[in-house]
Amino acid sequence: RFISNYYGADHLYTAGVLSDIAKLYYLEGKYEEAQQLLSCAMNIQQGVFGEGHRLLIPNQLTMARIYQAKGETKRAEQLLTDALAVEQETLSYYEPLKGEIYTVLAEVYLNSGRYAAAQFACDKAINILKESVGLDSEITAMALNCQVRLYVLEGKYNQAYELGCRVLTSLEAAHLPSHPSVITVNETVGMTQEVKTVAQVIKTGAMVR
Repeated sequence: RFISNYYGADHLYTAGVLSDIAKLYYLEGKYEEAQQLLSCAMNIQQGVFGEGHRLLIPNQLTMARIYQAKGETKRAEQLLTDALAVEQETLSYYEPLKGEIYTVLAEVYLNSGRYAAAQFACDKAINILKESVGLDSEITAMALNCQVRLYVLEGKYNQAYELGCRVLTSLEAAHLPSHPSVITVNETVGMTQEVKTVAQVIKTGAMVR
């Protein structure tokens, strides 16, 4: 309220503060509160820049993640598709923001069972990000985390576990264990190991019979 009163309800600085608080709410799992604040921030930005401006895309990515967390995959996909269309018109191919859009798209497709589309988006994300920010970047790590999940679905458990461990080691070298990306990849690696163990037990049981 202080920021809004000091700078004005429609000031870009107010939008920035609202966006930051919304991201914190999202990380805490307070999706409704996050969505409400982020909507206000995006309305301010649209009033200044107009619809379809690339400076709105970071908040569109956050909103897409909120939609995804709430199970609203169609809304998330539409928002990401719109953002990608803006990026295609304004930026070169090897642009980190474009890679991040493809990463979140891959997550949306994975969570909705559209695995071929997820693989396509994941490949795009990794290709763009490894060239623009490198394999050790946090945003590249999240794209690689999608690939780990895809490997698991394909039954490539060893490849999944090895890649997941490499990504996790890289993240842990730069961030605390409580960092959201470290937690996400750690959970994926743990899931991979569990699925691999179950698959081995089933295979062993089949061989015994």
